[in-house]
Amino acid sequence: MGTLKDESTGSAPDWWAAQNIAERIVGGIHALAGRVAAGVKAWHGQIYLQRQLNRLDDGALLDMGIQRDQIADVARSRLAPELLRRMLERLKIGEDVFAKHPELRQELAQRCRACEMRGECRRWLRQGGPGEAYRNFCRNAPALIELAAER
Repeated sequence: MGTLKDESTGSAPDWWAAQNIAERIVGGIHALAGRVAAGVKAWHGQIYLQRQLNRLDDGALLDMGIQRDQIADVARSRLAPELLRRMLERLKIGEDVFAKHPELRQELAQRCRACEMRGECRRWLRQGGPGEAYRNFCRNAPALIELAAER
């Protein structure tokens, strides 16, 4: 019982290579299915939020700082507050900074909600990209640079 070899199918290294390729394919399919499921879940959450906001009267919407024609954008950007929180945390910008600039948090949040680069932001936050790389895609970069300097 020296080596594992099947005369009919080839050597053990050939079989292991084939198994490795199969495992990679299955792993890729699994990862893709996970991304699709996450996308469907996010889309479902967006639709749910949009329906809930549409049920509110104009007064309740205005109390939240939302106009009826902004509902779709707000629902689409529902993850923006979490991304902003994580961005501030990553840049070590604490709540104390906003005591000096109370209006700035709302401005940052508004720019975040309107941003078309949220995917890039999520990747940068998830992968821990280079510390200053956010400057290339973040609409809030000038303000964040200023706030970081005040720390």
